[in-house]
Amino acid sequence: MPVRFASKAALAAGAAALLASTPAAAADHYYFNKPGVTREAYAADVAECAELAGGARAKPQGGPVYISYPNTTAGAAGAAIGILFAGLLSMNAAKKERAMMRRTVERTCMADKGYARMGVEDEVVEGIEKIKDENERLDRMFALAASDKPIGKRIKE
Repeated sequence: MPVRFASKAALAAGAAALLASTPAAAADHYYFNKPGVTREAYAADVAECAELAGGARAKPQGGPVYISYPNTTAGAAGAAIGILFAGLLSMNAAKKERAMMRRTVERTCMADKGYARMGVEDEVVEGIEKIKDENERLDRMFALAASDKPIGKRIKE
């Protein structure tokens, strides 16, 4: 018997968190498993952990960078280019740090709620992605989340 959700967003959040991949290695997929968990409980846990992760902020590090160049046109141009690249690198590093912080908070939150993080092979993800019917695909993903015999290898936090 299909379970109805009060919010399509809760269902989508649960499904999105079920099979995630790490940006560092796009081939590394995982899902959260808690034997016997209901869809409602899973969606509520994922929503709570996603909200916590969304509010996580990495601690700002460092301070202003001062670059000194001789009082020349080449020095000024070099300083401008250096500051531009430093700013771009800093923004990229900050985005990566925020993403890493959010993933860490989400994984810790789910572990605190009794979920195991299970790594799966690309073939499992590809098989689920090939399922055309959205409800059938979601059923398959939630079956993994609630399975008494999860597939894959448990990943330590």
